[in-house]
Amino acid sequence: MNRKITNRWGLLATASALVLGSALVASCSDDDDGGSDGGAPPEPAVQALTTSRGLTIQLLDKPDVAGNVRITARAVPAPGSEAPPYLVVGMTENPIILRDDGVGADLKGQDRIYSAFSNVDIKALEQRTRDEVSAIDELKIQSVPAFSGRVQTASVAPAPFDFASFTKNVAVAFNPSQIFAPSRPAPGKTLLINDPSVVGPADGTRVWDPCTGAGTQLGAFTFGRLMTEMANQPVTGITPSSFVLQWLRTWQANQTINTFNVPARPSIATQIINPWLAASGGASLDLGIAPFRLLAIVNRLDLRTGAGGYGGSTGNAGELRFVFGAVKPGTTCQLLPFTVIFEYGVPLRGCVSVRSWAQQWLALNGLALGSPAYNAALQALTDQVVLRNAAPGKPNRSALNQLRTNEIALASPWELRQFNLLSPIDVLHETPVFKTPHVRFNADDPGWSGSTLLDTFIMSTAAGAPVPLSFLGTPFLAGAAPVTANNLGYFWDTSTLDLDPSHPGNWNNRREDFSLNTCNGCHAGETRTIFTHISPTTPLGLPAALSGFLTGITVADPAFGAPSRTFNDLARRQADLVGVAHSVCLAFPPVIPDLVKRALDGGPLPEVLVSQPVPDVAEQGRFQFEDFTKDPITGH
Repeated sequence: MNRKITNRWGLLATASALVLGSALVASCSDDDDGGSDGGAPPEPAVQALTTSRGLTIQLLDKPDVAGNVRITARAVPAPGSEAPPYLVVGMTENPIILRDDGVGADLKGQDRIYSAFSNVDIKALEQRTRDEVSAIDELKIQSVPAFSGRVQTASVAPAPFDFASFTKNVAVAFNPSQIFAPSRPAPGKTLLINDPSVVGPADGTRVWDPCTGAGTQLGAFTFGRLMTEMANQPVTGITPSSFVLQWLRTWQANQTINTFNVPARPSIATQIINPWLAASGGASLDLGIAPFRLLAIVNRLDLRTGAGGYGGSTGNAGELRFVFGAVKPGTTCQLLPFTVIFEYGVPLRGCVSVRSWAQQWLALNGLALGSPAYNAALQALTDQVVLRNAAPGKPNRSALNQLRTNEIALASPWELRQFNLLSPIDVLHETPVFKTPHVRFNADDPGWSGSTLLDTFIMSTAAGAPVPLSFLGTPFLAGAAPVTANNLGYFWDTSTLDLDPSHPGNWNNRREDFSLNTCNGCHAGETRTIFTHISPTTPLGLPAALSGFLTGITVADPAFGAPSRTFNDLARRQADLVGVAHSVCLAFPPVIPDLVKRALDGGPLPEVLVSQPVPDVAEQGRFQFEDFTKDPITGH
């Protein structure tokens, strides 16, 4: 079994991302939310330091037994702690020791610049440079957007990797390749596909429209097909009809989730269950005529658990999502304000595999949207994730991370719920919602209890920290995320913290960071969104409308009025996709096992940390150190 690594400095080991950005920032859903990949993922052994974005790579005059380059990362300790002489990062079964003791790979001790030797494919770095220069010239790229977490902060000049200086043994910046144009790669082809030529029944084989009856029932992209694969009857013995019916009936009774009551929404029967059963003949649900139409297929590579650490080396390739809108069949086929989001973990690990996954998505940009070739290539990608037995170590052998719903069709107000498979053989269970406390702790909510627990949580935890089930002995994480007031104005607020951005030490950004990470803050006031980032009520035949959060919007801070923040999440995801697709993988040799414990205890360590030469990159190119410079996106 893998284990987390901690040390006497109390530096935190986390299973989701290496804390080496200026802030650990969770993300906001596009109605499509984070989680683990197939099987129990290895736990990364990490120490909570923050970089000042000082990652460099330097070609050695003569290759060392441990590699042909020196990698350095500038880091500062967490507040109140001293900088350790060594950092142990990576996976427990293949840890990496970064040193700041002036020995071996480290040129100067105690300067907070941590170093290690690694092996890199020099030809790959040269090819990356050629590709970047070519893109700048061909697409006439003058600038690219820069982001801090989810917020667009600036536009900067494109900067290709400095291969010429690298070959002269100069330490050069080793940042992700993020040179792209607004339409190259096109987000509508590679990141969020909502064009009716793909998600509508136009090709006649993969999609079925419950309003018109056009298309193919149980086609590859249909609600019924995905639920059938998830139920996995040959393994579980659970019929797809009973699997779905049990899930739908969750709304018919009050649920107690983490001690909080989630009230029933019994109109699920008249809106969805009864009409569907009647159309199916009354005994069981015919999944071929499921009253859910496909709105979008979404590539969430940016949610890979290695983001901010190793770009997949410590986790997976993010998520693949299918977003559906519920309908009420009849003479008018009513489009309901009700989305269902299937959120799958992509069961791939390691820099080479994750890079290949990114490159396959990037290749879609060269095909005509909605053409037979495009749709077939897209299905070839999605089938790797959604088919039964894609993740043998997870419940039902399904790659599902979670299923989420956003709706106001069953009752008011808008409400987001989350469902998970919990046991090896299981049905969907309602579970607490991601990173969202109960609204009774929100000083902006009409039902605020007067508690200052949220203020304490924000002051005492790092940005992006998971919201626990209980905090200071009080149940905290909510069973559902409603928007109980003005939708466009709803956000999470505190009652005692100074939010004036002109005051030194104010809590304005931390409040915003927390609120943006919640389900109901992100889907409302923090992004000026009416709860869905992909609209389920866009008229038939048109692409589902997207929120300004996805396509570009500037929002004044809802708590204080300032500052204003610009969001353009599809552009951020473009940058991430390009960076991963053009990444250069690194190989590190196995460290002598006894030295890991010694490094965690503060050393000292010998000059040579390995017992055998570093393998070829093609054999063990698992790491992508460029992601050290990223602000990790960990959910929604």
